[in-house]
Amino acid sequence: MKNTKRIAYLGVLIAVIVVLAAVPQIGFIQIPPLSLTIVHIPVIIGAIALKGNAGIILSLAFGVASWAVASTRGAASDLLFMNPLISVLPRVIFGIVLTGLVSLIGKVNISDALKNGIIALVGSLAHSIIVLFALMVSIGLSSSNLFSLDNWGLLLGAFFALNVIGEAIASVIISVPVVKALKSVID
Repeated sequence: MKNTKRIAYLGVLIAVIVVLAAVPQIGFIQIPPLSLTIVHIPVIIGAIALKGNAGIILSLAFGVASWAVASTRGAASDLLFMNPLISVLPRVIFGIVLTGLVSLIGKVNISDALKNGIIALVGSLAHSIIVLFALMVSIGLSSSNLFSLDNWGLLLGAFFALNVIGEAIASVIISVPVVKALKSVID
């Protein structure tokens, strides 16, 4: 019975990921030149609440949904994400990191809310860093090129920093109460 419930919850979270990804301006919010995402939040919620390999399964669903949206939507910001090495692989790596993070932080003797907040914050930051690294590699930006950018590049970098911080804050604000509610139903 417990395995059946877990599979059902995974299915619901995968459905949430697909809806967030597929409905325009819900999960991938386009504010040129940026694309903010909240699709990683159900992955974080599932990884915390369902533990085990849930984070990896959900991150794979996130990556495939991201790739499918980029391949069909046709927005200019989606061009790089049409490559599965940019849209899918970094998301799977994110799931692996998140699964390890849940396991590691789970051993710390602090309140569940604080644990979940730390996992959501660090997990979201890890997602952003992994995806931005994949983007940098794909367009051939090295760290020496990155630090010698002109004013326009620095402005764009500031937007990306705000993007990363905003996603991390949203992740904590949404994940902590949802995980608490979900765990009360699961347990």
